[in-house]
Parts: sequence; C-alpha cells; structure tokens
Amino acid sequence: MPKALLIILPFIMLGCVSYEPYIYDGDRNLSGQFEGHGRLALPTGEKYTGEWLQGKRHGQGTNVWPTGEKYIGGWARGKRTGHGTNIRPDGEKYVGEWKDDKKLRGSVR
Repeated sequence: MPKALLIILPFIMLGCVSYEPYIYDGDRNLSGQFEGHGRLALPTGEKYTGEWLQGKRHGQGTNVWPTGEKYIGGWARGKRTGHGTNIRPDGEKYVGEWKDDKKLRGSVR
C-alpha cells in the first residue's frame, strides 16, 4: 500500500461544494476514515500530525496553520480540547486548558 495518497475531499462552505486535494499519510479504520496516527497536509498550507478517531483530530497532535501559528496538545472531536500550547507567529505563547477550540484558563508568555 502506498505511504501517501492524493485524495479529493469535498468541502461544504456557504452552501457551495468544492473538491480540494489533500495528502494524508497514516492509519484508517475499516470505513476508510482517518484513525490511529497520521499526517494531513491541506492545500491551504495547514498541516496536522497526530492522533485521529473516526476522521477527526482526537488525542494528542500538532497543527500548524499557514500563518505560522502552531498548536501542540489535546484534541477532541476535531477541536482543541484539554491541555495545549498555542504559539503565534509573533512569539506569544498561551499554555493552558482548552475546550471546543476556546481557551479556558492558562497563561500567556
């Protein structure tokens, strides 16, 4: 089985459907969803390396956005959840707890 595959993924945004290529290298479940450990690279430049469950980021992982912002930490159902560190391109670092992609409590350095 090839290590990296080019897949066409439908994105639904504002009622429109477009097909964007992405590259995923990693484990899948019997339904073909990302599951276990894997790496995803989107055409926007966003990259994720970490754990997956039923096609969503779930467990520990690292996401890097095209802006240079980086998050290292916990994920649940595709959202930053649990303990994590977010580093902005200007160097500002938030270390703390997250729930559903929102900062709960922590410190900015």
